[in-house]
Amino acid sequence: SEAGYNITFQDRTPQDAWDSHASAFERKVASTLSKKSHTIKREGPFVIYHCTDPHVDDDASALKLLEADIIASHALGAIMCHGGDLLNNWPMAGRLAKQWAEQSCTLPDALLRAQHYIDIFKPDVWVDGNHEEMNPYLVNLFDQWIPRKTIKDYWRADFTVSVRGCRDTSVSLSHKFQKGGSWFNPAHGGVREMLEGEDVDIYLE
Repeated sequence: SEAGYNITFQDRTPQDAWDSHASAFERKVASTLSKKSHTIKREGPFVIYHCTDPHVDDDASALKLLEADIIASHALGAIMCHGGDLLNNWPMAGRLAKQWAEQSCTLPDALLRAQHYIDIFKPDVWVDGNHEEMNPYLVNLFDQWIPRKTIKDYWRADFTVSVRGCRDTSVSLSHKFQKGGSWFNPAHGGVREMLEGEDVDIYLE
């Protein structure tokens, strides 16, 4: 009481305080799960186009081939999944600074290429990568260009593909699963996700 706390609980018992948590917990869990409860419907067999690390501002990025892949995927009615690192966005210091300086693509052109990619890609599902994380303003800029219907989450997006008369297929898209990697096994993060019991049919990393 000397510290300013009211320690007289005439109308509530310790059990009451404990039990009151249940409704708050249910609201919290329901809110979190609702954000991850995304369903994409298809009438029959479906295609997923998973594109990650296109780095469209890099001189070595085959933009015409990338565009042809995107057009072909749309022709198949594919579920379009972008897995991060749309741009190089190298930090201006350290070992990558020289590589950044040697790219012919200017900053204005990089942003125009990014916008064109989003326009033709028409993503159904989108996650950002570590290169977007380097400059958070890019995330806000991309959010303005990405269609509102796009399923988007921070670092990892989960969704379900529902086909009439068939079992649902659960999919998890991440730029890199955060459970850790291994120099000997680059799929280590994805393997750990599976071993730890995530009920997912398809991992896209």
